[in-house]
Amino acid sequence: MLGRCAKFMKTAFLFLVIFSFPLLSFQQQIRKKFSIELNYSASLIRRVKYFINQNVIKVIASEDFNTSNAKTVYAKQIPAKLSDSLYALLKRVRIDTLKKYYEYSSTTSDGLYTYYKIAGERLKLTKVTTYETFIPATDSIVDFIKSRLLPEKYHPYNFMQ
Repeated sequence: MLGRCAKFMKTAFLFLVIFSFPLLSFQQQIRKKFSIELNYSASLIRRVKYFINQNVIKVIASEDFNTSNAKTVYAKQIPAKLSDSLYALLKRVRIDTLKKYYEYSSTTSDGLYTYYKIAGERLKLTKVTTYETFIPATDSIVDFIKSRLLPEKYHPYNFMQ
């Protein structure tokens, strides 16, 4: 009787291990949800918007400063590892501590506004506008996007001209 009970326990344990392993590995593969919107605009140059979420990056641009003719000029799926890395960066740079507006005091002006909207799972919805200035948190996000997700042709300052 004791032998049958031990055999049953061994079989039940193996069953549990075999069928729970795929479930545990599946849970680790679920991407964290997030979205990033970057909107670059200046008075006399084309408008460019970047939409990024855990699955895809899209670049939407107008031919000139008129946004009514905007179209998607680039779209690409984001591999899971890059998506996870970008999400980790969003958590690390503490976007929730940013002010709503940053401005550089200068007598010369190119009129470049950059609007950032970032949201996601366990990320506070953050909206930031910068005017002719850069801040470390948003710079690190843009640098990641430029270096790992976009061909150079679609980098913000290359593409806007």
